Amino acid sequence: MPCYQVRTTTLDAPAANLDVMSRALEALGLRVMSKNTERRAVYFEGGKWQDGVLTCRYELGFDSNALRREYSKQAIKTAAKKNGWQLRFTQQGQAIVTRRRYS
Repeated sequence: MPCYQVRTTTLDAPAANLDVMSRALEALGLRVMSKNTERRAVYFEGGKWQDGVLTCRYELGFDSNALRREYSKQAIKTAAKKNGWQLRFTQQGQAIVTRRRYS
């Protein structure tokens, strides 16, 4: 593949939270450079995610399914933190969320 080739992957996440998306990209080992809320874009080293479309250099070898899984994981973590839930993940990747009940 030539070095000037650009790989474009379309993700089904047009209403995604930019903060959660940037944490997901960082968890995959990509360095987030900036976020633009007006354009709904997250710029990272080697590409960008803008309004549901991921564009990155070919040599990154990007796995869109890994990004979907990591985005889901980060969204669960964000919701758990916001609501005060306890969160743990099993080895199979399942999230177990518990909350304390007061009677």
